[in-house]
Amino acid sequence: ALRQFTMTSKDRGEVTVKVSATTPFTKGNRTVDIGNLRNGDYVSKTSGDYDYATHTLVADKVTIYIDLSLFKAQNYAGKLVEAPTTASDGTATLKILVGGTTYTVHLQKDVLIMRADKSTTTLQRFIAGDSIRFYGVRREIDDPIIDAEVIRNLYL
Repeated sequence: ALRQFTMTSKDRGEVTVKVSATTPFTKGNRTVDIGNLRNGDYVSKTSGDYDYATHTLVADKVTIYIDLSLFKAQNYAGKLVEAPTTASDGTATLKILVGGTTYTVHLQKDVLIMRADKSTTTLQRFIAGDSIRFYGVRREIDDPIIDAEVIRNLYL
């Protein structure tokens, strides 16, 4: 059964792209399926059979562009949205608003947790609204999740 989506091409205008269940989709370093396609995604490359009369492409491969620099370790700064939750294994999860995106930030039990003066503290001191800086790697998935190595509360 063919599934489809519509894209706008500079050269061809609006094009209907039909794909089968086995059509490979590549997004960054991942192989995904049509369910991972989001409105606004940039299709950087596709191949298949194009029908000029109906502006329809039966694709045998689709590549979706994603900026891989988003998934390199970097510094982030934002506001803590809600109090951290700690699991029984010592890992913790925080929701931090960075720019206009709320990230789920995962901390392993050995992560360095600091105050503004860079002395150590505990997550129990963190409350919603605090200014937070952290360093970590965003996971190469569609959900905004970051694995942090260091976290610092600028309000403590």
